[in-house]
Amino acid sequence: MPELPEVETIKRQLLKEVIGKKIKEVELRLPKLAYFEGFKGDGSTGSPQAAKNFKKNLEGAKIGKADRAAKILILTLSNDYTLLVHLKMTGQLIYRAKNGKMRRGGHPWPPAAVEVPNKWTHIIFHFVDGSKLYFNDLRQFGYMKLVKSDELAEQKEIRKLGIEPFDKNFTVELFSKMLKCHAKAKIKPLLMDQNFISGIGNIYADESLHYAGILPTRPAGKIKPEEVKRLYQGIKIILKKSIAKGGTSSDTYVTLSGQKGGYEKYLKVYGREGKKCLRCGGIIKRIKLGGRSAHFCPDCQG
Repeated sequence: MPELPEVETIKRQLLKEVIGKKIKEVELRLPKLAYFEGFKGDGSTGSPQAAKNFKKNLEGAKIGKADRAAKILILTLSNDYTLLVHLKMTGQLIYRAKNGKMRRGGHPWPPAAVEVPNKWTHIIFHFVDGSKLYFNDLRQFGYMKLVKSDELAEQKEIRKLGIEPFDKNFTVELFSKMLKCHAKAKIKPLLMDQNFISGIGNIYADESLHYAGILPTRPAGKIKPEEVKRLYQGIKIILKKSIAKGGTSSDTYVTLSGQKGGYEKYLKVYGREGKKCLRCGGIIKRIKLGGRSAHFCPDCQG
């Protein structure tokens, strides 16, 4: 699943393509992936009526700006509605300019050689200027959800999110207090908990812990103050660098330009099982932890 840097990269590229565009028509090829939360308590999300309201309230609206909350893309519209886009495991956004030029981001399948729309295309935005935005999803875990803008903060996807790593209120002092509140939790699963800190997934949890020299199995309450500071710094440094390089590509992500993220070559432990640690020469190990893989160096992550 794309993590914070990958979704941030797609967000920035979308800004160049769809901001200011007016939606002429919304084509729902798989209505169950179109959610509508019109007014508090109306219970329409995921229902057949939701798809109709989704379409009706998008058509004629202009896209005002693109934002991101954790791994969720947020498009603010001109009509007091906001569109949430969650790519999940295999979601893909494909932009076709009016001259036919294509740009795609998210999951790499289907590849660029496969014409759109295809059997994995579930929602299509037709813009007034002739350009289009396609939402593909191989496994159908992703979705689009239209909500009232003034109720955005109340949506379950948003309200449960932990603090963002780049939030000005996310200080090392706050981070230390947060860790103490979860003293018995193993640090890697804790970092990946979106209710704790939003946007960090498997890749950047591994890389941040290696930067700080902390084993992924260490209880949060056993992390020393100087290690907390290094981990805090590592999270910010690694995420910023990954954003600058367009994110990391394993087998589940390409940028909107269809290119692999450039941070993959900077990875120190993730995906390097059995290889030498680039810091100390130890052998990188991989274990199962909290239902996910964890990559680390047993020699320099004490």
